[in-house]
Amino acid sequence: MSINDILGADHAERTLAAQISIVGTILLDPEKFWEVELTQEHFPDPAPGCVWGKICDLVAAGQVPDGMLVADELQAAGVKSIDISTITRFMAIEHHFALEACVHILKRSKITRDTVLAASRTLELAREGTAGEELLGAALEQITGVDVDEKNTSVSMRSLTKTRVIEMQRRMEARAKGEEFREGVITGFDELDAAVGGLPLGVVTLVLARPGMGKSAFAMAIARNVSKRGEGVDVYSLEDTQGAYVDRAISAESGVALSKIKTCELTRGDLGDFALGADAIANRKHWLVDDRSGVTAEEIVRSVRKTLAKNNTRVVIIDYIQKVWGQRGQDAKAVLDRAMEMFSTAAKRDNISYLVLSQANREVESRDDKRPLEKDSKGSGALEEGSKMLIALYRPSEYDTRLDPGIIELIVRKNNHGPKCVAMAKWDGARTLIY
Repeated sequence: MSINDILGADHAERTLAAQISIVGTILLDPEKFWEVELTQEHFPDPAPGCVWGKICDLVAAGQVPDGMLVADELQAAGVKSIDISTITRFMAIEHHFALEACVHILKRSKITRDTVLAASRTLELAREGTAGEELLGAALEQITGVDVDEKNTSVSMRSLTKTRVIEMQRRMEARAKGEEFREGVITGFDELDAAVGGLPLGVVTLVLARPGMGKSAFAMAIARNVSKRGEGVDVYSLEDTQGAYVDRAISAESGVALSKIKTCELTRGDLGDFALGADAIANRKHWLVDDRSGVTAEEIVRSVRKTLAKNNTRVVIIDYIQKVWGQRGQDAKAVLDRAMEMFSTAAKRDNISYLVLSQANREVESRDDKRPLEKDSKGSGALEEGSKMLIALYRPSEYDTRLDPGIIELIVRKNNHGPKCVAMAKWDGARTLIY
């Protein structure tokens, strides 16, 4: 039985009419595109769904999605079932609902379809023999995975001020008792935390460095420290596999050199340390790692939201942003612009910290002082503009072998919520560890 059979013909007809109305309205007046916060997943019917997907592609590429261009693009992409006559019909149909109402219809329809699918999957598990608490847990996981579009609500300044005063009183009482309180997520790097109060919530922090300077090691150290406190970390390892990532984590935790782990050349003492390190990492229940390649910013954000509450996620790590994919036809700059916009919006909406790693431009190497600057973010100025904090990494010994190889500088180049600073940390090359 199909979803349409379950939901009925009226639901299918109403949803189709809303899809056609939205597509036709945007093709007639492209400026209205920005009033429609929908993805192609909101369009269950193939024809209007394909047209909407192409409209989004064209807008992302900076083009105006008129009917003729959309038809030509779809034909060129091999979608022969949709030509200019189809597009013209969509534009000519009398629209019975206002644009806002159509958007509301499609959002509710998607939630309904996703909920029916979640219930169907739960029923399949029951038929396979899953029962009791295990079935209940699976059912709750399926239902909480349904993405619900929440409306923004305004709050009066009177209410906000009262809440803030109460919060400040609570913090002052905690300080009077000798408790340390910071608004941000504590990174575990004492100098950095003391200077900036940890990673700020609700915004993107950009980590900028040349290749091999320690971006991934810095991010992993934060993931280790945050997860050790029982807080959730969601890592998108877009370059390393999950196997390589866990090897680095065990190496950092156990003290066993990464090269020994990779080659399995472990002494008796190494084996004991390895086992203890592996056990410690295995107990970090809220440390998630996703190593998919070819993933888009939209897919990352949706994936984070599905496990946000269950994982108690406080930090999302993107390693690294130049590996994020975009929609077909987007150039590299457009992909980075869109990704930064998505991560910034998601961080604010969910009040969590997005730690986004980025390569620094080669121009750094041509300067006498090779410490990365804000302008050195590779591929797009949106990386620097969209971040509220920017931390540049620099190891002096990489450029002067006479200097201490165990030193790394954490340079806060930008901080919209506090001071800029240079915090010092230690570097262990054998374990690719920053601490």
